[in-house]
Amino acid sequence: MNVFDSYILCLNESFCNTELLKQYNRLNGSHLGNDVYRKPIEVMVDKATGYQEVIDKQFTLEMIGFMCFVYRCVWLPLMNNKEAREELFNVVSA
Repeated sequence: MNVFDSYILCLNESFCNTELLKQYNRLNGSHLGNDVYRKPIEVMVDKATGYQEVIDKQFTLEMIGFMCFVYRCVWLPLMNNKEAREELFNVVSA
């Protein structure tokens, strides 16, 4: 297992942690993980008017922000903690 794999695992676990995601969204005004239901007609209108591209770009920007947050506030502190780092590497290699 390499360092990149450990970051991807950490990112995945962070994204699946509903409370972490909820608080991240609250603090940053994001909407990641919120399954906002849109009616099929709304989706069609969004695609026809080009608004779907805006939604896709917004999601991409929010996801990049979340990835940076996880790197800075979750993964780096884990890597600086020897016990946590060893546990993380043991989980990934298992």
